[in-house]
Amino acid sequence: MSYEITDREFNATLQLNEDYREHQFFIKIIKGLDVYVLKNGEDLLMLNMSSDDEEVADTPTAPEEAADQAKDGIPTIPVWCHEKYAAYYAEHATDESFGRGFSAKPVPLAVFLEKWIPQLKANKIELAIFPLNNDEAWNIISAEEFLEKANKAAQAN
Repeated sequence: MSYEITDREFNATLQLNEDYREHQFFIKIIKGLDVYVLKNGEDLLMLNMSSDDEEVADTPTAPEEAADQAKDGIPTIPVWCHEKYAAYYAEHATDESFGRGFSAKPVPLAVFLEKWIPQLKANKIELAIFPLNNDEAWNIISAEEFLEKANKAAQAN
């Protein structure tokens, strides 16, 4: 269940820096009850991030396979709070290895917290929170941090 977003809100949010977008992300996932990822068929967009937070091109893969492919960086799944932001990212990706041609897919928040977070934690996969293509840096957090921030947002709501 996605929340409604106006063009004005969409465009204004695109102007926010990564810290403000992260704050908005946690507020909005509690309100909308979905987390959005990018998929191409069954392939989940998985990026490997280097230690200096630069994207390392990689073949998109499923979370279970990420640990084997993390030789060149930290396996990272980008996530968004609304389908429109995820689609915007995919539309502006430089090529398929960074998400071009992928589609936004919702994951119910309860499923994300109960099933994805433990798997992400076990495989040491991190999350890029609400990234945009033109960001100089992304907010990348662990599964544990995601859970803490989601719980904090739920308590504040």
